[in-house]
Amino acid sequence: MADTAIEEIKQHLVNKQNFLLSGGAGSGKTHTLTEVLEYLFEINPTARVACITFTNVAAQEIDERAPYQNLWVSTIHDFLWSIISGFQKNLQLTLSKLIQEKTLKLNRK
Repeated sequence: MADTAIEEIKQHLVNKQNFLLSGGAGSGKTHTLTEVLEYLFEINPTARVACITFTNVAAQEIDERAPYQNLWVSTIHDFLWSIISGFQKNLQLTLSKLIQEKTLKLNRK
């Protein structure tokens, strides 16, 4: 990733905006992210940051390269599960009811 991309992301941080960092394998995403996180925690040491990625391997790599206390790194699946896990019982009951009412069809392949 070019230095201009890093500067552009830093501007998002200054403006307290989210950003998406994407690119192909080996394009420097993790390096760029660690540079940006270092900058962020320099300007705001108490910032709370969520970094969401697709794979456990990527999450572990980011965690190892950017070991900040207020950085939460997870896969998108773990992130979403953390949000809905408290509703598991209600989800099960609702899905069961919808299937019984034939509002929702259970597809078992």
